[in-house]
Amino acid sequence: MEQITKQGADTSSTLIAVCDSIKAMANTSGQVVENIKGLNKRAPSIDDSLRPLHQSLEEVGTRLAILEAYVRP
Repeated sequence: MEQITKQGADTSSTLIAVCDSIKAMANTSGQVVENIKGLNKRAPSIDDSLRPLHQSLEEVGTRLAILEAYVRP
């Protein structure tokens, strides 16, 4: 009987630990969702910030192509 009582106590403490882990995972998942929402809100401004850089790189590529065409016989 003592062994059954000990196993019951061990099982209970294991279940409590599992429940605590699930609660922690739910909390972490909620934080991840909030972080993703924040990133999604910032995405348009990031795109707007990168647009001039992209245009500049295209201009550099065009100029490089012109230079290569001029240099190559």
